[in-house]
Amino acid sequence: MISGWLNINKPEGVTSAHVLNRLKRAFPRKTKIGHAGTLDKFACGVLPVAIGYATKTIPMIMDAQKTYTFRVLWGVQTDTDDRDGDIIATSDVVPTLESIEAALQQFIGTLQQMPPIFSALKIDGKRASDRARKGEEVELESRQIEIFELKVVEHHHTETTLQMTCSKGTYVRALARDLAIALGTVAHVVYLRRDRVGRFLIDDAIVLEKDFKIDDNVATKIVSAIIPIRTVLDDIPAVSCTESAITRISRGQSIPVSLQDREMVFAVDETDIIATGFVKDLVFYPKNVFINGV
Repeated sequence: MISGWLNINKPEGVTSAHVLNRLKRAFPRKTKIGHAGTLDKFACGVLPVAIGYATKTIPMIMDAQKTYTFRVLWGVQTDTDDRDGDIIATSDVVPTLESIEAALQQFIGTLQQMPPIFSALKIDGKRASDRARKGEEVELESRQIEIFELKVVEHHHTETTLQMTCSKGTYVRALARDLAIALGTVAHVVYLRRDRVGRFLIDDAIVLEKDFKIDDNVATKIVSAIIPIRTVLDDIPAVSCTESAITRISRGQSIPVSLQDREMVFAVDETDIIATGFVKDLVFYPKNVFINGV
């Protein structure tokens, strides 16, 4: 089975699901494939894609810090807080660079953020965005996020480009909305690029065209670009396994180790990760096993 990660640069104008469906054609029919963190249709940038057993490690990638570059247009608000929405409010107030930089300080650190109603969050099994488009009332709860860095990259009167490094669950559109409120105006996001998800960087990502097709050459290029699971997650402690230990783990059995208690540990052979699990009282307990029982 083919397993590992792909670092994809999602183009603007297509959904993350669309990219995933196209990529599936490069792999055998029953190969599992998934992505770590949806990007809005109008957005571009890093979309980590898991292949095969790597799909079991998607939650670890989704927990990673993310960096975004985005451009805000002041004075115009849309119902989606981005350029794809309908205009619902305008303002003559255009903040200065000095006022923007001063306001950014209140958004750095741990804070509560209300997600946009046009989002992939589900309410009773149905996406909030689908409910909003049907005119249904959407009630979401605020969530705790953390913004590690937020700065102005460029400023031109009615538009400002910013860069943000943040925790999972942070909405760029919501940040732009709340920043505008703090500045006494309205705004929306006109450009959004995800530059980093953990170890996945925009400069290393595979660039895809909006309507890319999977022929033999493209399929070969994509398969050859697969990154081993161990390479992507090599900052997590690992247990090197003997042949007998690998056999036990492949059957879901625990093995003795010399590591202290840890919530996340990898079991590895000479080439890659064979399982994830945890250590308790000098015993490794596998949770997700990437090899068949032997």
